[in-house]
Amino acid sequence: ADMGIYLLNDGSELQTLIHSNNYIDNCIVTDVCRQRKSGVAAIGLGNSVGNVVSHNKIYDTPFFAIIAMGNDNIVEYNDISNVANEVADSAAIYSGQRFSDQGNIYRYNYIHDIKQHSAKTNGSVVGIYIDDMDSGATIYSNIINRVPTGFLLGGGKNVTLKNNIIMKGTKPKNVPFRFKTIIFFNFISIIKIKA
Repeated sequence: ADMGIYLLNDGSELQTLIHSNNYIDNCIVTDVCRQRKSGVAAIGLGNSVGNVVSHNKIYDTPFFAIIAMGNDNIVEYNDISNVANEVADSAAIYSGQRFSDQGNIYRYNYIHDIKQHSAKTNGSVVGIYIDDMDSGATIYSNIINRVPTGFLLGGGKNVTLKNNIIMKGTKPKNVPFRFKTIIFFNFISIIKIKA
């Protein structure tokens, strides 16, 4: 399959923030996104409001495991491994490119065993990537194990990162200073456990 599960035009209203209340729960998604490797995900929320992605097992995909674009979405209790292994500038969980994306929560995910394949991916491979202007995200109580970079926060404001466990060869965070005048991150308690 070229794509896994993708919610787009799902009935939500970005202007009024009416919740769609869709659930993607207890799914196994693997070996997807093989024809169009870039810009797609195993599970995608496109311009969505009020959805939950939970208790899924996602592995063996070339790019993102989960893309969450929109407002008030929850990504929780997912087991993600061996993803982002063929395309550069990639992540297990990704959101980005709009200041208006607010209220997304990323919690209790287990992201592990993702390798930097230098021959294929000469850019960052990240556990959770909040990119280009994405704002208002809350990221807590995730376990990131054996991933090149734990978090990449690339612009935006009011991002809360707290009580995450980062271990075994993972660089804790990367905060590139794009949009220097508008970055207002609040970092709390990043825990580093050595192997």
